[in-house]
Parts: sequence; structure tokens; C-alpha cells
Amino acid sequence: MLRPAALTAADYVGLPGTANRRRTGLFLPDAGLFRRMSFEEDDAVILHDEHSEYDGQEGQITQVMDTMFGDSTYTVSFEDGQETGIPEDSLEAVEDEE
Repeated sequence: MLRPAALTAADYVGLPGTANRRRTGLFLPDAGLFRRMSFEEDDAVILHDEHSEYDGQEGQITQVMDTMFGDSTYTVSFEDGQETGIPEDSLEAVEDEE
């Protein structure tokens, strides 16, 4: 039985229905091109955003959203509210206590 050769990212560009995938940064399954998220739902984090009322507070990630540009943004819940659309670089993981 013959198996087709593995496709690369360049091969996806010309395939029908995939022309935009390379530009938007979406997952290309056979090429292995994807960006691993640093945070997942239920992770404890500290927000660092001087324009937020929750700056410096510890919260919990309640939602992870992928943007059309291949980035992830997060919704973080705090004791008295939540903040949405937070970029990864504004979050710091809370160290586990042992």
C-alpha cells in the first residue's frame, strides 16, 4: 500500500479552502505548525496591567480564546469580577505551594 508523502506548510497554501490558513496562523495538522498556549482554563495567574482595576491581583483563567492572528487571549475571574481579552504577556503563573 502506497502512502502519500507528508505535506508541509507550503503545500497547504495551494490547496482549495486553505489559502488563508497560512496567513492567519491557524493550525496546520500535518505540518505540525501550532502555537502551544502557556495557560489553560483553571490556571491561577496574576494580572499585570496598569490600566486594569485588577492589576497585581490573583485570579483564575475561566476561558481561553484564539484570535484570527494565531494568538490567545484569556478571560480571568477575580473575587469581585472578571477581565476579558487579556493577552498572554500580561499574565504571570502563580507558583504552586508545596
